[in-house]
Amino acid sequence: MKQRRDRTELLLREPNLYKAFLILALPVFGANFMKAFNELVDTYFIGQIANSVAAQAGVSLSWPLLNIFASFQAGFGVAGVAVVSQLLGAGERERARDNAGVLLLVSVVLGAVLNLLLYLAAPGVMALMGASGDVLACSVSYLRVRSFELTFTFIFAAFQAIRQAQGDTVTPVMLSVSAVMLNIVLTAVHVRVLGLGVFGAGLATAAGNAVIVPVCLYLLFDRRQALFLDRRHLRLQWPLFRRLTAVAAPAAASQALSSLGFLVLQAVILSYGDHVTAAFSIGNKVSNLLLMPVLAMGSVLAAYVGQNIGAGNGERARRAYLVSRNVGLLVSIAGSLLLFPLRGVLVTALTNDSATQAAAEPTS
Repeated sequence: MKQRRDRTELLLREPNLYKAFLILALPVFGANFMKAFNELVDTYFIGQIANSVAAQAGVSLSWPLLNIFASFQAGFGVAGVAVVSQLLGAGERERARDNAGVLLLVSVVLGAVLNLLLYLAAPGVMALMGASGDVLACSVSYLRVRSFELTFTFIFAAFQAIRQAQGDTVTPVMLSVSAVMLNIVLTAVHVRVLGLGVFGAGLATAAGNAVIVPVCLYLLFDRRQALFLDRRHLRLQWPLFRRLTAVAAPAAASQALSSLGFLVLQAVILSYGDHVTAAFSIGNKVSNLLLMPVLAMGSVLAAYVGQNIGAGNGERARRAYLVSRNVGLLVSIAGSLLLFPLRGVLVTALTNDSATQAAAEPTS
C-alpha cells in the first residue's frame, strides 16, 4: 500500500515535477536503452557472419513491416495507459479493471491474428519491395520467425500499459531488461555458436519476448496487486472496446503511416544495392539510441496526464507536458553530442564489410 501511495504522490501531488518525472522515467529509459543496445548486439553478431551484407540488408528491410504490425500494439498500449490511468485518477477502480480486462483480451486475439497475417504476407511484401536472392531469403526467414512473438509482445504491451497507468514503471522495466539480457545470450549462441544466422537472431528475440509473459499474466491475476484481474473481467464489452479503439486509432495510425513511409524508403534504398541497405540499417540502429529518452518521457507523460485529468487537475497535466518536452530535448541533444564522435568506431564494430562501413558512417 505504501508503494501505491508513493506512486500516487508522484503522479498527483509531488510539487517538483522534474524530480517526479525523472524518478518514474529513469527505469523506462533504462529499459528502452537496453532494447536499443540489444539491437546493436544483434547487428554486431549478424555483421560478423560470412554473408553479412545480405543478412543485414534483409533484416533492415523487415523492420518497417514489423513496425507496421507492432503499431497496433503501440496504439492499444497508449489507449490502455490513457483510459485506465484516467479512471484510477477519478477513483473508479472497478471500471479500470473492466477496461484492463478488455485490453488484455483484445491484445491476445489481435496478436494471434497478426501473427498469422505477417507469416503469410512476408514473402509477397519483401518481393514487392524489390528483395531477391539472399536478401529476400534472409528477410522472409527473419520476419516469419519474428511473427511468432506478436501474441507475446501484445500481452506484454497490455501488462505494461496497466502497470504504467498505476505509476509502476519499475516492474515492466525489470521484465523487459530480463528479456533483453536473455536475448543477448541466445543471439550469441544461435548466431556465433550454432551458426543459425538471421534465423537464429530472430529466434533469440522471439524467445526472449515470450519467456517473460507467464510472469506478466501471474502479476495481472495476482489478488495481492493493487489492480488485479479475474475471469469476469475477460469479457469483450463493446462500449469499452469502442472507447479503447477510439483512443488507440490515432496512435496506431501515426506509427503505421510512419512505418509505411520507411517501407517505401527502404525499397528505394534497396535499388542502390545491398551494401547501402545494410549501411542504412546500421545507421538506424545507432541513431535509435537517441530516441530512448523521448520514448521514456512520452511513456510516463501518458500516465501523468491521464491520472491528473481524471482527478480534475488539468493545469498539472499541462505542466507535465512542458517538463517532459524540456527533459526529452535536453537529453537528446546531450546524447547526440556524445555519439557523434564515436560513429566511426561503432560502424566498424557492427560490420565486417568495408564497403558497408564506408557507406554507413555518413548515415550514423
